[in-house]
Amino acid sequence: MKNFRMLLCMLMGLLIGSVIGIVIVNVTHSQQKKKHAQMTTTEETATADAEKTTVSMDELQTASDAATSTDAAISVEDQPETLTAMLKRSLVSYEQLAGVDCRQLIVVDAKQEKASISMYVCGENGLWTDTGLNTEGYVGANGVSRESYEGGRMTPAGVFPIGEAFYMEAKPVTGLETFQITENTYWVDDVDSELYNQRIELDGEKTWKSAEHMIDYPDAYRYGFVVDFNMNPVEAGRGSAIFFHVGDRATLGCIATSEDMVLAYLEKLSKNMHPYIVIQ
Repeated sequence: MKNFRMLLCMLMGLLIGSVIGIVIVNVTHSQQKKKHAQMTTTEETATADAEKTTVSMDELQTASDAATSTDAAISVEDQPETLTAMLKRSLVSYEQLAGVDCRQLIVVDAKQEKASISMYVCGENGLWTDTGLNTEGYVGANGVSRESYEGGRMTPAGVFPIGEAFYMEAKPVTGLETFQITENTYWVDDVDSELYNQRIELDGEKTWKSAEHMIDYPDAYRYGFVVDFNMNPVEAGRGSAIFFHVGDRATLGCIATSEDMVLAYLEKLSKNMHPYIVIQ
């Protein structure tokens, strides 16, 4: 009987040991699978992140290389010599033109009351080229000056935005904003008026002492555009009504050339190109 009890205890001990061993093996295997799965997930995530980082770096490098190559490709020496000389005289740099996104430039190179007029455009790479629209014209009877003033018969020197185009009857082909001159169109030149150097459309009592009634100049103002000189802010007496218009003689302060050339410049000009005019 005693031997039987000992045998039973030994069998139970073996059974319990086997069960415990199986449990331990299963738990260990499960932990190893979980660890393997975690390692696989971590590796996949790391690979994906590495791929993303590689793409981003490639894109950044491409953008950087493109910018560097563009900057390196265009230097002052590559730009038109005549334009470079004109800008230097006007104390303006290509960087400043780029800063205001200017892509079109009309150049007025004056000698006393006569002037050579040309037009340049800037490509996407920053290189300026001559459009071939070159002609002769006129400026103020007293030439060009940085010290121009109302009534001085001088055309202001400097670089100014090109504003709206204007016309009398047939609207010209142009990329500029336009306005039609009518019986009610005035440009105020009264230095004491709060409307000084402004275009006013008015049919009624005038609040100024002096203004250009633009329709009274059917030959000169048949076509043209406004030079945004002394506009923002307006300085009383500094000068008003500076236009690029039709004409064959010295002006009171505007720039004039033949009707055909005025129309040719208007057709080329576009407000989207942020055009400027340089006068020197």
